[in-house]
Amino acid sequence: MPAKDSKSKRIIDSRAPAGASEMSATGNVLRLNDEQWQAFQELLGRPVESKPRLAALLTKPGVAG
Repeated sequence: MPAKDSKSKRIIDSRAPAGASEMSATGNVLRLNDEQWQAFQELLGRPVESKPRLAALLTKPGVAG
């Protein structure tokens, strides 16, 4: 599902006055000006990309197990 239709994006957009501080899912504060907010929105709207090397790395057992 594209980010423009996601529940997270709708929540962020509903709380996103221009240049305001925004809360991410982790509770970290993002302070973005209008230009930065637009760039962030464009990144959220990009299609999902397959990352086979990353997927392979994440499926290997690591230090924690």
